[in-house]
Amino acid sequence: MENPIGPLRASVDRLHTLAGGLNDTQLVSPSYCDDWSIAQVLSHLGSGAVISRRALQDVMAGTPTPDDFNQSVWDEWNAKSPRAQADDALAADEALTQALEAVDEAERARLTFSLGPMSLGFNDMFGLRLNEHVFHTWDIAVMFEWAPALMEGVGDKAEALVDLLEGHGFRFRLLEEDLAPIERAKLLDLAYGNVVATR
Repeated sequence: MENPIGPLRASVDRLHTLAGGLNDTQLVSPSYCDDWSIAQVLSHLGSGAVISRRALQDVMAGTPTPDDFNQSVWDEWNAKSPRAQADDALAADEALTQALEAVDEAERARLTFSLGPMSLGFNDMFGLRLNEHVFHTWDIAVMFEWAPALMEGVGDKAEALVDLLEGHGFRFRLLEEDLAPIERAKLLDLAYGNVVATR
């Protein structure tokens, strides 16, 4: 997979432009993601950014991440107010992106991340972040505006991600025929919706 950091930076900037001005009422309004408010979508991205940044730091240092780290982050973020979820998510998102941008090409080439049954290089690991980021930015943007610009530079990387995961024994099946505009399921919505990965 090609380096995903440029498209990730573009998605981060789009999200910050979109979400940075939302008021408290908008934050507790529904997102496109079933059962999640807009603040909860941002919390999901924010907690994921914290977890991803810790994974990057630990892999670079050659130290294991504690088994309970992810759960402790989720518990912390679930306890935040909607406003704190939103504000802290944008800060964590930016911190992760800056950390990824600071990793040079030689360092990227040597890093390997464990994710379940998979062993992923830097580009594949943070290609997952790119796809998740675009999906959930969509979950917010589509509630306020038409959002085809979120697709720019992402479609080919989504297809590469499908190929990567299928190479590790995952298979994909559609759960819904009624897809959102621009066939959102083709973007590999692993998070909750139209496409499910099974092994």
